[in-house]
Amino acid sequence: MSLLGYEDDFSSSDSNEDMESTVRRWRRALRRHDFSTELPDLHIIEDLIDYCLERENFTDALAFCNHWLERFPTSSDAWQRKGIILINLGKFRQALLALEQALSLNPFDTEALINKASALDQSGKSNDAMEVIESVLQSDPSNDEALYEKGFILESLKKYDEAIAIFRYLAESGFFPAEAFQEIAYCYNSLNDYDNSVLFYKCAIDEDPFDQNLWYNLGVIYSENEKYKEAINCYDMAVTIDDTFFSAWYNQGNSFSALGKLPNAIECYREALKFEPTDIDTWHNLASALGDSGNYAEAIKCFTKAISINKYHYQSFFGRGICYDSIEKYDKAIEDYDTAILLNHTYHELWYAKADALYNAGRFDQALECYRVVLSLQPKYYECWCDYGTTLLELGNISQAEQAFSNIIKLAPDWSEGYWWLGKLYLQVEKAEDASQMFSKAFKLDPEKLLSLRTEFAEICPKGNLENFIEKVKKM
Repeated sequence: MSLLGYEDDFSSSDSNEDMESTVRRWRRALRRHDFSTELPDLHIIEDLIDYCLERENFTDALAFCNHWLERFPTSSDAWQRKGIILINLGKFRQALLALEQALSLNPFDTEALINKASALDQSGKSNDAMEVIESVLQSDPSNDEALYEKGFILESLKKYDEAIAIFRYLAESGFFPAEAFQEIAYCYNSLNDYDNSVLFYKCAIDEDPFDQNLWYNLGVIYSENEKYKEAINCYDMAVTIDDTFFSAWYNQGNSFSALGKLPNAIECYREALKFEPTDIDTWHNLASALGDSGNYAEAIKCFTKAISINKYHYQSFFGRGICYDSIEKYDKAIEDYDTAILLNHTYHELWYAKADALYNAGRFDQALECYRVVLSLQPKYYECWCDYGTTLLELGNISQAEQAFSNIIKLAPDWSEGYWWLGKLYLQVEKAEDASQMFSKAFKLDPEKLLSLRTEFAEICPKGNLENFIEKVKKM
């Protein structure tokens, strides 16, 4: 009942291309239940499963393993292999059932016990996993694979110092040192020990300099600590080793963006999209970089693409609204802000952006309503108090504007704008002495305000000589 000529196809000299062809033919045969006179040898099925596992083709690996079990339902190896596959598929409950079946057939199978501990740990039952792994180590204290799994379990239990001790021992004993060093680095990062985390990722890279994942992980550590130049170099090594590494392209784009190198960021995001063309975060970040570059038309297209992928992505409605705002298409901007607010009505920056767009569109009363929402969500947002106060002042609501500017001074006494605007308000109502005091405080915090006063004085001061007034303010 096998595919004709299957064993010949699976000779040791086969290329990967031949193997892929064999996998496809065997997969089709399984789906059709179309077999020839006899099945291939059992070791060939095992090798085929291993080939699929190495390439993370877990779906085909599971199909082949199930067929193995149809032929040999009492094979503990087959049940254990199925458990391993299910772990990789994230189906931990099913994996445990398969591993229990393997252990019922071979209760002393150390490898099955270690895999059972792994499944328990990854399903959130780390204490149960520790009991299993300790039972293995009790009978075989020098079992490196069991020690390695114990290290993972300790990580899950957040016992990082104990995990570090185990992985150090394993690294020194030569048991997968690159992997052990990487786990030590992970533990130190979890302990917020940035220097040691970097040190041990570098140790791992020394052991395996062509592992793109090690370079990528080191890049992530650098990014998290805002060492963007170093991060970019690491991501660059990762994509040099594997130019299809989506996450490395994406994170490199983010690092370039953080440094303000927008053309480089845009290039990285476009590369990332070649491998994950429907990744909404990449489309959003590409659009943001284009918008920050002033290329609003292209940015709008990319935000629109992100929205087509996920119509509930309020961030992209927000971003597209900002682009429309920047090209003075205020009605479209407000429409996008409204949609974003429907999706996330407690995010104060959305209300703030809508308020500014309404103000720019000359809809001052509606702008005030939105500023009030912002301040109800963020009462200490002194920049918003400033915009709220200036809008009130334009509308002639002097008393509320005065209160708004006074709030700024209370919230941000080292910010010149509160004193500056309160001084302008006092000039409008002909309180020259009070205005002088406010301007004096503003000038001390921001000397450039003196130039602004000279240019605006004729409009905001009802009477008096410009230079005399300025000299008075400067002497205060």
